[in-house]
Amino acid sequence: MTEQHGNQMGIAQSGQCETSASRIRPHDIGLGVDDSGALTIDGITAASLVEEFGAPLWVLSAQTLSKNLADIASAFRSRHENTRIVYASKSNPNPAISSLMVDSGALIDVASQGHIAIALAAGIPANRLVVNGNAKTRKELEWAASAGVAMLNVDSLEEMQRLAELTKNAAKPLPVSIRLATDLSRHSADTSMLASSLESKFGMSEAAARVGAHIALTSPGLEFAGLHHHLGFTAYDSYYDANVDLERRRRCVEQVVDFAATLSHDYSATCQVFNFGGGFRIPSVRGYGPGRIKSIPTIESIAEVLVTYTLDLMKSAELELPEIWVEAGGYISSNAGIYLARVELLKAEPAGEPDWAFLEDTSAYHFVRTLMFGIHHEVLAANRMLDNCTDLAHVAGATCAPDNIAGAVALPPIREHELLAVLDQGAYSESVSTEYCSLPLPATVLVANGVPRLVKQRRTIASVTSDYMLELNQAHL
Repeated sequence: MTEQHGNQMGIAQSGQCETSASRIRPHDIGLGVDDSGALTIDGITAASLVEEFGAPLWVLSAQTLSKNLADIASAFRSRHENTRIVYASKSNPNPAISSLMVDSGALIDVASQGHIAIALAAGIPANRLVVNGNAKTRKELEWAASAGVAMLNVDSLEEMQRLAELTKNAAKPLPVSIRLATDLSRHSADTSMLASSLESKFGMSEAAARVGAHIALTSPGLEFAGLHHHLGFTAYDSYYDANVDLERRRRCVEQVVDFAATLSHDYSATCQVFNFGGGFRIPSVRGYGPGRIKSIPTIESIAEVLVTYTLDLMKSAELELPEIWVEAGGYISSNAGIYLARVELLKAEPAGEPDWAFLEDTSAYHFVRTLMFGIHHEVLAANRMLDNCTDLAHVAGATCAPDNIAGAVALPPIREHELLAVLDQGAYSESVSTEYCSLPLPATVLVANGVPRLVKQRRTIASVTSDYMLELNQAHL
């Protein structure tokens, strides 16, 4: 970037100059700045991590992961001690995270055979796993029936019928929860929710759930444990703000409690567990997620709905109070991950327009939800955190497609080989990344107690090409 560019002067003259350090938010407890102005992650400079492990690099903060888990556990258990936190590993299935969660008392939500295999390879016992998914394979169901999992959330009547057959000779009953589909009739005043397709493929209607409950209650190989409902983060397909989020969750609580009352009346069935899924995020005054949302409910306000409101309704209905489970993924892992990459090339634009900073061996396809939903990620100058951010730059990758990582970011005057840090990379970045244009995926490092540890190997050009070697070898025959 050059001194004469209008983008630099425009920021300076408007009095909007800030530093990268000012973008560290209170909940980013793993991030700091040392005396030289360098970004630190759990006490280690970003530059030293890149020097040791290479770039680009995903870095996970164990301190932040633990703090986020403790915060959500405190919010829920202060209202109802009988609460379990389940880490939704789909947000980031790295076994280092799941192991840390289990060591802190959490269960692990697994949504595929791959998730199961990763968890078991990490030494996590089956009785700490909650099995999810709308199309579990027969192989998954057979394994869950014999392995002694903590819970299996049944997504359809057809799945319940298959489970009853598979478990009829089981030595020990399989605990199951019925996943309810969102009853959109309860959201009749919420037109954007009515137009949302988020819930169309998940869960059972009340009619199907009644039949499913009867099967679970009468099958010797099944133990009916309770009800599951996962509303998720509804900002993707519908209008969203904090009040709307909480109101939607109230409607879902009412649906779950009403159906529990139906089961009690019709079958004398008791729900031992209400699992309210996840979809929680950490609010940020700088914005988060699609459209840079600034109005997100606190975890305390969510717990007030999912716990206090639930218990009040259950008492009014004279129903036994259940154990409450929540499946938190993004809340726990999102701000615990940082992506580090160097600027490979600077491309100057006409005066008044942001220049382009292209990151080495990087693409927004490494964190696809940026492209899918316009997820906002803060970008910091990792080695110059205290310098004034006087220039604007589009930060992008190297693929032959629009792959903006962030648009018009205020940064210090950028240099080639500058080390940049992209925040909120812990959730749905590694887990949905691709190698579009054959750009190898980075390594991942976990920093715990000031000690970095490689927890995922870096893919290389050799490993990318080796996936195609059979075809390539045949082509050369």
